[in-house]
Amino acid sequence: MYHNRLRAHEYVQLFENAGLKIEFNKQITDERSLSELQKGFRLDRRFQQINLEQLAVRNITIVASVAA
Repeated sequence: MYHNRLRAHEYVQLFENAGLKIEFNKQITDERSLSELQKGFRLDRRFQQINLEQLAVRNITIVASVAA
């Protein structure tokens, strides 16, 4: 299992840094991935400080608006 992409919380940060207000943020966890992470799946240093639940997000739906 290898992902070369941004994590869900990084997408949220991108939206917020762009000045958008997050109106809706739904994240779906991949339970199998979470289980493997909890069993000690080896992570690159970049990911070792990130919450395991965040690492196991497989889908994110964000609705944002221009902040007033």
